[in-house]
Amino acid sequence: MWRWGRGGDDTPTTLQASTSTTSTTSTTSSTSSTSTTSSTSSSGPKAYSNKVRVIDGYITGANVFIDFNYNLKQDTGEPSAVASTEDGLYEFDFDNDFIAITDFSSDCAKKRIQVAQVSVGATDAELGTVNKAFTMYNIPYGGNFVYITPFTGMFIDLLRDAKKELESNLGMANKASLAINVADGCGSIANSLASKIASRSSIFASKMSSKGYAVLQDLYGDYVANLDNQTKQKAETVVGFLKAADDIRVVIKAHYNDKYEPSVALSEEAVDTVFGVNSITALPISININHQGEADSDGWKPTQYLSSSGVKVLANGKIAKATCTETDTNNCELSDPTYSNIKKNLDWYLSYGGSENESLISGTRINSYFRDAKYTEINDINCQQSVELQFNTPKTCSGENCPESLSREQKLTHNYGFEAWEGCTIFDNPYLYVFTEQQNVFETTKDHFGLQYYFKPGSNIYPNPPIDFMGASKNNVDYVTAYNKMQSLLVDMDGAVALKSQLIEGEWISIELNKMNMVNGNEVNVKKMNYIVNSGSGNDICRNYPLVSETNEYDYSNYLETQIEGDGAYAACYDHINSFNFYD
Repeated sequence: MWRWGRGGDDTPTTLQASTSTTSTTSTTSSTSSTSTTSSTSSSGPKAYSNKVRVIDGYITGANVFIDFNYNLKQDTGEPSAVASTEDGLYEFDFDNDFIAITDFSSDCAKKRIQVAQVSVGATDAELGTVNKAFTMYNIPYGGNFVYITPFTGMFIDLLRDAKKELESNLGMANKASLAINVADGCGSIANSLASKIASRSSIFASKMSSKGYAVLQDLYGDYVANLDNQTKQKAETVVGFLKAADDIRVVIKAHYNDKYEPSVALSEEAVDTVFGVNSITALPISININHQGEADSDGWKPTQYLSSSGVKVLANGKIAKATCTETDTNNCELSDPTYSNIKKNLDWYLSYGGSENESLISGTRINSYFRDAKYTEINDINCQQSVELQFNTPKTCSGENCPESLSREQKLTHNYGFEAWEGCTIFDNPYLYVFTEQQNVFETTKDHFGLQYYFKPGSNIYPNPPIDFMGASKNNVDYVTAYNKMQSLLVDMDGAVALKSQLIEGEWISIELNKMNMVNGNEVNVKKMNYIVNSGSGNDICRNYPLVSETNEYDYSNYLETQIEGDGAYAACYDHINSFNFYD
């Protein structure tokens, strides 16, 4: 297995420096740095450096920036570092360059992702002129001096996972909710995200160590200065795949008519291949787009998000399915990196985008999205295409016993007019759903209450829902009426049962409450029950989902063992579901 030796004076020494929260960083990092650095250097602890070194060999001519808003692209207010006369060294002007960022500090910069875009014509001190562009990332992980190498961005997938966790903790429903302005790149949301990433980095480091691959903080050193030729050769191999991955970035960008800047990086799954015993013939990559544009005259901001993982790229630029397990990936079915082939070979894929508006209804964010998703299941390919209209409204509460935060969301989603892609084995029939939900978050508990309505054309409950709300048609929707209607559908269990007589054949209502405990900022499931109101003479159903103690996940496959239909269903679910407080 691959192992690293310890680095020199600037080798990162502690994890604590990057995992501390903003309020405790100065005490924790000072203590840990002093105790650890003294054993490796006589110079004592160092303040966080504004210098960065970019390494395959030492690379000059790269564009290096700090990604304060976590979208993996350079925005206005995120200036480039200035190259030094020393090979591979770049320096940020912390005193003058970051005035666009409120509450900027070197500690904040230390905990943000740094990006090196290596273009054609840059110089690698070991290999000469760069003939093919590539990008490298540094995910913050300890130490006071930043090196950006082929290895320091290998767990960039953790960014997606950290965002998802923070969105859930904050009661947000989608990634658009967590879009961070550059000006707020050192604010509370960005700091919370940095903390989530640091926590996941620690877990990732433990996994690497347990597999005998490497000590992650050693991975963040200067293998050129340390004369570590084994690591240098491994890095050169990985860069070959990063260059091939850039072709995919170009294809994705062209697909969207150069409107967005995609990021393409090695997936977390690449670690086993990079540090394994077999030769590297292909590496899995992740593709991401995180774009929010400026508002137009009607207040609509264009948005585009894409997240995917699993397609494998070969050094020759070909791609293969993530499911290919051949030791030599050249034995797999290979494809050219066209957009359709990339999408076909991905293990999973989620893309959504459209427009966002916060000016039409006071205190409410409106999103109109398309959603394009693909999931590989055991024996099936599940494809999903739909459009969605969302209303997100923070809710206030005054008086005693109020939650720390409340949020409400209503959304209408349908797939009228879509057809399944080639190769899909699961594709929903035409549907129209309305979802309405509320989350109450306390210091130690969290309640998630929601209803799902399945409506047919000619519905009595919602006879004329908005269908055409994308593109130019978004200005033709009566958003206030739609918002008020969906708000009215957020009812308790008695309210849902009262609507039964209005359901037409085939329609139903599902009402659910999931109670959780909050432990160190993490959700711990406690109890989830689901009551289903069926149309006509259909039996109503109460489901109590079993909780698997070992995983703290609900067992959705065995709910039939405890399901109650017809007589007794109402009483079985009532106390749990109607314990939810709307705080109206």
